[in-house]
Amino acid sequence: MFLSISAAILHGLAYAIYLHQVYGGTSVPNPASWTVWVLLSILNALTFWRGSKDALVTAQFFTGSVGCFAVWTYALSTGRFSSLDFMGWSVLVLCTLAGLVWWAKRNALYANLVIGATILFSSLPTIAGVLRNGHVEQALPWYLWTIAFLITSINVFQRRYESEKKGVCWQLLLVTPITGTVIHGIVALSAAR
Repeated sequence: MFLSISAAILHGLAYAIYLHQVYGGTSVPNPASWTVWVLLSILNALTFWRGSKDALVTAQFFTGSVGCFAVWTYALSTGRFSSLDFMGWSVLVLCTLAGLVWWAKRNALYANLVIGATILFSSLPTIAGVLRNGHVEQALPWYLWTIAFLITSINVFQRRYESEKKGVCWQLLLVTPITGTVIHGIVALSAAR
């Protein structure tokens, strides 16, 4: 329970800091990444909860969906997004196709795998932007998100026996938190350099 609550608090804190940075102009979110992320965060919270049958493990993802929606809505309504380039448009198209594939399958655990892959692809514009210009993102919220996803990965692993009792394949549940750990860590390290 402690790990679940810690991950949710860190996730919420990171979004609050990031929203403040976007407001102050020290972080410039990528519209392709954040548009996909806002949709995925909501879908992921629902499918992860349904797939894991564990509300505590899912707490981070529900917190993240609210925070992501707040950042996306603010950036969109105030014009704080960076410009959308060819890579961004390509990512939006690919992620839409991945969503359609998931819709055809309609399986919560399969959706978690598709979400993991889509998170990876949707992160490419943000990672590329930070590698080109490390000043478009500040490292602190990205480090907090990295730690939150790492905690959730540990939590899923620790609760694997409970998941198995519920008939859930806990290994598939690790896809999203591990992907989140790696991607957020890459952005954090790139922004910190």
